[in-house]
Amino acid sequence: MKILMLSLDGSILDKNSSSAGRMRDYGSICDELHIIILGKSGEKNNLDKNIFVYPTSGNRLAALLKAKNIGSKILSVKDEWVITSQDPFETGFIGWLLAQKYKIGLEVQLHGDLYGNKYWKNERLLNRFRWYLGKFILRRATFVRVVSERIRRSIEEINKNITTVPIFTERKELIKTQKDNNDFIILSVGNLVPVKNHKQLIEAFAEIKKQLPNAKLIIAGEGWLKKSLQLLVRNLQLGESVAFIGYQTNLDKYYGEADIFVHSSLYEGWGRAVIEAVFCGLPIIMTDVGLADEVIKNEESGLVVPVNDKEALKEAILRLAKDRGLANRLAQNARLVIENILLTKEEYLNKIKEIWNKIQ
Repeated sequence: MKILMLSLDGSILDKNSSSAGRMRDYGSICDELHIIILGKSGEKNNLDKNIFVYPTSGNRLAALLKAKNIGSKILSVKDEWVITSQDPFETGFIGWLLAQKYKIGLEVQLHGDLYGNKYWKNERLLNRFRWYLGKFILRRATFVRVVSERIRRSIEEINKNITTVPIFTERKELIKTQKDNNDFIILSVGNLVPVKNHKQLIEAFAEIKKQLPNAKLIIAGEGWLKKSLQLLVRNLQLGESVAFIGYQTNLDKYYGEADIFVHSSLYEGWGRAVIEAVFCGLPIIMTDVGLADEVIKNEESGLVVPVNDKEALKEAILRLAKDRGLANRLAQNARLVIENILLTKEEYLNKIKEIWNKIQ
């Protein structure tokens, strides 16, 4: 079986990246893996003896045309092919065109909860077009692969052939470290973009500081909102109580020092950072997105608050700050949950291969 993958992930071109490592894992379960990356410059290269990467530079339209032409050349070699696209939008559209032309099965991936919330569609004018395009492609996919039951429920009337395969996350040992002070450290991890709703988290934190003077907020991630968020911190006179530590390849030190992990997103597909925080022994406070109710259940394995509710977020943080027994119980319960439901790498890859075999 040979796989043609259509992707937007330019980090695959870095042979030392985690994305490249994931592609090598996929390459281990098929005869050949051909990856077309839309909108990224570079030269065709091999990640491994059976993994071939094709960048397509240029503007959006040029990249789409190049991707279709490259895909046509690859699929002109008769064999048992499966096409998989990263999303039901640009990559899904090219995948559908190629699947129609060569009569090949198409797997469409959906990693975000884009049809189950009111925010994504209205973020950008382009998203409104994508919303309709995505539905068109999802209806015509041979199989749809999603990362959470929340996403599956949101599109099950569009296509019944849906499989849920959560994002694989490496298991970690507990790494809690002894702090030198009595600071109450809140950790949040995510790109500095509107969907992560750091603005509301910072505003809630400003009110928390009035009751917990020793509270600290650490935000890991990069994004175009960084300067405006830093300005907000200054305007709220939070000083060094809020630290922006940028993108980190290894967060173990911060997971080890933190007291709680807060995930404030407006919507989410899954929430890998939440899983990593659980593995590191942190109690979770999160909005009702992604893996909430599937892994993090309110009052059982974490505290789940309504989306975009600053008061509820503030009260949840204060509650765990004041009740360490509850915080520890929630953290322990969450660890037990993920130990029981998360797939090993072998199980994860077998699930992917099983889907591809069905499509073939």
